[in-house]
Amino acid sequence: MYTAKHSPRLIRGPLAVEPRSRNFIYLLVGAACAGVYLELRRHHEAGTLGGPLPSASAAGVAPGASGDEAAPGASARLVGLPGQEGDGGPGAAPGASGAMPNPPPTRVQAETTLRALRDAVRSDLSGPESPWALSHGLIALSSESPAGEHAHTSQAWQRALARIGAKLQRDGARWSFPRGTEVSPGEPHPHSVLATLLDVGVPKDTRLRTPSGEVSLADWLDASLANARPPEKEAEWIDSPWLIALTLHAEGPKAEALRAALRAGALRHLTEATQAIADYQGPPERAFEIGGALHRAKQDKRGIFGHHCGGLHFTEAVLRLYAGDVSARPALHAALDLLMRRVQYERSLYDALARSLAVSPDAGLLIAVQRLKFYGHSAEVLGRARRLELAAPATSRELSTRLDATQALLVSELVRLMPELERVGYARADALRRERPQTYLDLMGDGAHAARGLERWLTAQPE
Repeated sequence: MYTAKHSPRLIRGPLAVEPRSRNFIYLLVGAACAGVYLELRRHHEAGTLGGPLPSASAAGVAPGASGDEAAPGASARLVGLPGQEGDGGPGAAPGASGAMPNPPPTRVQAETTLRALRDAVRSDLSGPESPWALSHGLIALSSESPAGEHAHTSQAWQRALARIGAKLQRDGARWSFPRGTEVSPGEPHPHSVLATLLDVGVPKDTRLRTPSGEVSLADWLDASLANARPPEKEAEWIDSPWLIALTLHAEGPKAEALRAALRAGALRHLTEATQAIADYQGPPERAFEIGGALHRAKQDKRGIFGHHCGGLHFTEAVLRLYAGDVSARPALHAALDLLMRRVQYERSLYDALARSLAVSPDAGLLIAVQRLKFYGHSAEVLGRARRLELAAPATSRELSTRLDATQALLVSELVRLMPELERVGYARADALRRERPQTYLDLMGDGAHAARGLERWLTAQPE
């Protein structure tokens, strides 16, 4: 449990706690489970946790509710004390049984949510000079269906590419971006901008005008691989998803050697990183109970929880890397099984947090953004697995059924979440960019990935 010794400024006497701080203690107890502990604590210490937000009634808080009324029982529900719904009860997620969400999402709902996300993220393309933000805007602009190919010729697409080129710098044989700022990052993850451009379909012969002269994506790719080496340390594996993507877009001896080296360790690393999830055998609502192995791993950012975006970029990269290897199929099926189990666990946790912290619109925004991050990226990964035919009915009917059900569940969650995100997030994008830059970047970046997850589900549905 969170105690005074962790933050002595919160408590001024044996029992004297300001109402605002007491509420924050309750937030920490629950939010540590959800992986948003550091974000909440940072805003509390900066004095911005209670920054300007929509009124309580607009955020779904009952009239008269205050921070004082955030009951300690919230943490009790999160740690799975008696009185919670049991496994398979009304609060259980349907992934394990293969049951569809009730009611299942409709195509109209998913298309409406997709349009709203794309519009929100595209609006960010008009302002930033951040290569990271611009490449995520291209994710939102792009489409993996043939009908979406016209986006590559749009003015917004061309402007984004021009701005990315204007930031790209040559240092000898290397191409890189300036570090940037907290609100306008350059390239936080090695190779991520180039990998994104190639993944969204920018042709390799496209030439970018840079301060060092013109460079084609093909030449940029060759230079990046010439200077790349296989991951060895944990931090290098954490940054490897975009290197993996580059090798899948390249040909030649260097790319082949890198792919072979990556294949020699990536699947093993994913298996080891998700071991805590594999070991858990309890009901979803107790998965992240305080003191448990999954709670400790998430709070300490160990294993898959220490990877970017909860390891979902890495999971998708591994699926792509081994997709053509029949001998790896059982391990890939096991990885998909663990991701679908994790969807149950995280969803149960976020639902409990949302109920427990309903009196705090400040925390509500952060929890909503975390849901967007996890649901959106998970939908993207499972959509990739479906496109790669890694869970085809002929291979494993049970796994295929569960994948369909989990994708539908994630789409339903995104549909349900979007009105709240629009109200407390996207409608306040300019203010959040000034006051809470990390939350702002999450809304834009994770919104782009969620849009791609929605589109992948839609393109797999019968007309």
